[in-house]
Amino acid sequence: MSRKMKVLSMFLAFVITTFLFTSSVYADTSNTTVTGTIQPTIITFTISLSVSFTINPNGATPATRFIAPNIAVQNGCNAPIKVEVSNFVSAGGSPHVFTDVLPAEFTNWDNLGRTDSEGKIALALKATTPAEWKNLVSATNVYAKTIQLGTPILIGEVDPATTAHLTLDASHGLTFGSTLTSTYLVTWLISLA
Repeated sequence: MSRKMKVLSMFLAFVITTFLFTSSVYADTSNTTVTGTIQPTIITFTISLSVSFTINPNGATPATRFIAPNIAVQNGCNAPIKVEVSNFVSAGGSPHVFTDVLPAEFTNWDNLGRTDSEGKIALALKATTPAEWKNLVSATNVYAKTIQLGTPILIGEVDPATTAHLTLDASHGLTFGSTLTSTYLVTWLISLA
C-alpha cells in the first residue's frame, strides 16, 4: 500500500471514529417535568329561600285544596350538581306545629275530624317535571317524616347552567276550626355530581 493510501486510510478512520464518539456524546437524554394546576369547581346555585303553601279545605278538588308554587333549583356552575335534602322539619317558633306522618297514617284523609286535621300532615317535596333532571333519583314524593328519620335523601342531579323544579305536596285533613300558620325549615345539600 502506498504511503498516500495509508495516510488517507488513517484520516478516514480518524474521521469515522471522531464522528461516532462525537455523535454518542451529543445523543444524551434529558427529562422535562410537566406540572398542571387544576382549580376546584366553584358550586354556584340558586334555590328559593321562601316558599308558601295553602290548604283550602273548601276547594272543590284535591288540586284546589293544596296549593304550592314551584321551587326552582338553578345550577349556575359548569358541572352537574347533586341536590339532597338533609332536613325537613317544623321551624322553631312556628305558630302551629303539625305532627309529620306518612300518607298511610290514614286511609281517607278527607274524613278526618278537627283534632287529626289540625294535628297531622304528610308534607312532601316532589319533582314537577322529571325531564328537567339529569338523574332524578326520587321520582316519587319525599316526605318530611322520611327525611326526619335520619339519612339525607338524594332528589337528583341538575345539569350545568340549567334549572329543575320541585314543588310541595301533601296529604291533609279538611276540618280546620280557624286559620293556622305553620312554618317548616328545609335544609338542602348541594354538591358536585
